[in-house]
Amino acid sequence: MRPKLIHPVEVAICRVDRTATQFDPDFREPIGEIKYESTPVTVKAQVKYDRFEALNMVPGGDSPQTSGYLLIEAEPPGGLNKGDKIISIAGISTELYVTEKRPAVHYGGRARMLKILFEAGDRG
Repeated sequence: MRPKLIHPVEVAICRVDRTATQFDPDFREPIGEIKYESTPVTVKAQVKYDRFEALNMVPGGDSPQTSGYLLIEAEPPGGLNKGDKIISIAGISTELYVTEKRPAVHYGGRARMLKILFEAGDRG
């Protein structure tokens, strides 16, 4: 028996174009403008929001913050990485960024799914 996603939706993700974006050789962080691939990758995912437009008070006013994770059954060909941009969830436009990925849903001695953590914010 394989674990299954609960209420999966389609999620479109634009990956960072690793050839067109300049990276710092020591810290592996982008330098300057981040370029994204023109064709998004679509995955089926279960979405969980930890914070949805929670207000963070800053000296210039309030700053809404959103964070959460996607649970996917298999990583798409070419993989996903920190900095990739989630452009739509269930057909609704978003601007969220992948911050981390980790194995999840361990069953039968191995991880059966991948947890993709995301948050809103300027990434370049």
